[in-house]
Amino acid sequence: MIAFYTLPPTFAHVMALSLGITLYFATNIYWSVGVLVIAGAALALPTLNKTYIPILFFMILGFTRSLVYQKINQGHIQTPTICTITGTVGTINHLEKNRYTHSYQINVEKIEEATTDITTPFNLLIYSKKIEIEVGERITLKRVQLKPIKSSSYAWYLIKEGIHATAFIDKPEYTSSPNKAYSLKAQIANMYGGLVEALKHKMSKPCFTLFSSLFVGDRSHNKWIVHKTTDEFSRWGILHYLARSGLHLVIFILLWHSLFMIIPLSFWIKQTLLTSLILCYAALTVPSVSFNRALIVFLLKKGSDFFYRPTHFMHILSTTALLILLYNPAHLFFLDFQLTFCLTMALALVNKK
Repeated sequence: MIAFYTLPPTFAHVMALSLGITLYFATNIYWSVGVLVIAGAALALPTLNKTYIPILFFMILGFTRSLVYQKINQGHIQTPTICTITGTVGTINHLEKNRYTHSYQINVEKIEEATTDITTPFNLLIYSKKIEIEVGERITLKRVQLKPIKSSSYAWYLIKEGIHATAFIDKPEYTSSPNKAYSLKAQIANMYGGLVEALKHKMSKPCFTLFSSLFVGDRSHNKWIVHKTTDEFSRWGILHYLARSGLHLVIFILLWHSLFMIIPLSFWIKQTLLTSLILCYAALTVPSVSFNRALIVFLLKKGSDFFYRPTHFMHILSTTALLILLYNPAHLFFLDFQLTFCLTMALALVNKK
């Protein structure tokens, strides 16, 4: 039997933070405020056991962080309108064999000719034909029809992704201009695009598709190959090998670590090079919750190694969950977050036993 005392204190803090997030999103707001008021009053009691103070603090923190997050990401479009928007291109994704071949995430900074008041800035996701533009450039789109999102589940998904509105444009009317300000994100995106194009011409289609899907996290290329491979792996019961997760980051770490073991360099240089290579790989890949979990765990572990501090895996994993939920509380209600942390914690506890 696994003893409760093997769990680190941060595990209780994660549970308290999750409870605060749940109180805000999943319950009646008046009842939730009442619970938070009682919890806040409890913090002022001189007789309160000091071990409960951090738990109450993180519960209140989870509630207030959720309040701020929803306030920032709540729907900006309340009524349909046609307008002209101006903003900066954030990301570009290729959608193979669809009516709309590309999706563009635009940070809208200015709206003109709108029939209703719309708060700016906000992130707009546009589905359209190919637009000759690069990440970081400024774009002005005319006659963009914005509508409120009717599906609550889809709206909830967009809140998690930080998207405030969507638009579908068959024939985009636009003008673009380069952004004069330097953008590291644009430089990384252009480097990623050049790398993908170079590998696409040097690899066979099946090889490139698997490489792009597993190690880059982009499943938009050659979807017919992805579907065929998925069916074959599913028939043999090994479909989970195609699911990109933090395991692929661990594979890279093990390969580079093995290489550095035979190179005569000091401990500090080896760890610095390894951390730099991992960060470069993370910058050139499509992020996911499981990938971010493995990345943050690695960085926390290396940070402890740099300062010669002892580590406990469950403590690091709990701290990672704490950081991800503070950054985006909506992750708590999605299956990818629940599976990656629950399964990893279960494996860690079984291994501890």
